[in-house]
Amino acid sequence: MTDPAGREAARNRRRRWIAVTAALVGLTMIVPLSAALIQQGFGSPESASGSEVAAVPTPAGPSIKPLTVRPVVKAVMTTPEECPQGMVGPPTETVQLCDIEKTALFTLSAEAVQLQLTQAEALLSPLNNSYYVQVALTPESAQTFSDFTAANIGKQVAFVRGGVVVSAPSIGQRLDGDTLQLSGEMTAEESEGMARLLRDEA
Repeated sequence: MTDPAGREAARNRRRRWIAVTAALVGLTMIVPLSAALIQQGFGSPESASGSEVAAVPTPAGPSIKPLTVRPVVKAVMTTPEECPQGMVGPPTETVQLCDIEKTALFTLSAEAVQLQLTQAEALLSPLNNSYYVQVALTPESAQTFSDFTAANIGKQVAFVRGGVVVSAPSIGQRLDGDTLQLSGEMTAEESEGMARLLRDEA
């Protein structure tokens, strides 16, 4: 006769196995979907509106520390407790960093480029009443990023500031011009927080 305690233990093990399997299946669905949503919200002002728009002049601004760009190797869901703490690590090494909300853990390869920002500000789009962050680059960084995006179409990259992945867009096309837009499903507070991080403000 089978021990009732043994049967219950077996059922518990089976339930845990099913739960883990379901979580992994959900994970593989959620990460690509998130990347697709981010990809739709990253581009130049021309691509954002779908029509030709005059170039936005680069506003004068205070000195901002260079923004690091690293290619994304992998991204998985996580919790704040599992996010690594401390230093980013040497620029030539692979690192693991979380996003602002600490819900995604990114594995990033060595630094690809550094961009010099002149401004980053949160704005409200009159087209769809959504918030986005507009980033202005120096002419030199604009050319560097244009060349970088041309060579990495279809790949995901991460903008890293202070050990945090501020944004992780996918590159859909070569991005020319000295003004970029980072958008998504952001609130006014979230977009302003992203802009502050990009400006390297506390």
